[in-house]
Amino acid sequence: MIRRSFKDRLGKRFSTGRFARTSNVNRFLRRVKAASETMEYEVPGFWGFYNSFYSEGDMWEDIFFEDFSNLPEEVQEAFQEFIDKKMDYSLDKEYMDNVGERYTEEFDNVMDDILPSWKGSTFVEIESPQSYNYSSDRCFAKTVIDDAVAKEIKEYIESNKAAFDNFISDKFRARDGFIPFYSNDPDEWMKALTDMDYNELSSIFEFLLDNEGISEGDINERTYYDLSGNGEGYEDYIYSKNADAFRKYMKEKGFDLEEYQ
Repeated sequence: MIRRSFKDRLGKRFSTGRFARTSNVNRFLRRVKAASETMEYEVPGFWGFYNSFYSEGDMWEDIFFEDFSNLPEEVQEAFQEFIDKKMDYSLDKEYMDNVGERYTEEFDNVMDDILPSWKGSTFVEIESPQSYNYSSDRCFAKTVIDDAVAKEIKEYIESNKAAFDNFISDKFRARDGFIPFYSNDPDEWMKALTDMDYNELSSIFEFLLDNEGISEGDINERTYYDLSGNGEGYEDYIYSKNADAFRKYMKEKGFDLEEYQ
């Protein structure tokens, strides 16, 4: 699956620049005084569980058997019938939350490199839609925004103001099929982080990633490989979920799995 980076989706590569409106910048920086506050945000870039590698597998033969190709044909056919008709592919909350926690950890690793004062995040929940027609799963976390973090973010935006203006004006620009609920006027985003809601704060974090050239795929792939490397990937999860049912099914078919595994 190929996912476009934030830059690709915006259709341009941003360059750094200075603030064009000094009065607005000073107003912005003056408002960022606020004590430490724990704030919730949507972790940007999470692909969710619909048609992503968090919910797809095609290595079932290798997961269930050490040498599938050399199995008797009748055993292969019974196995194929099981994975086609009997295997439970559903995702439970424990698995989804584990993916969300790992994704949040990988996001934190990236933010640590961008913001030396970043305080880390605590995973909150995965929010899933009733239907995937118009939206996907969302990963939520919370983090501490104190004076040091706020100052670093504001200084970063100040040093990359042209890029920030382009990002906001394009991200929230009305287009066919999209009516934004937030202004695409960068001046209206000149407010304290602690005055922002979770979507606004997430957009600020998304800008930081985008401007550093970090794509959605980078964090999702790191999460996927971390899960897989620890035996917690989707295929491992589905195997453990179905192992007992598979042994029972094959026994009913007259096959002793000890002979083939």
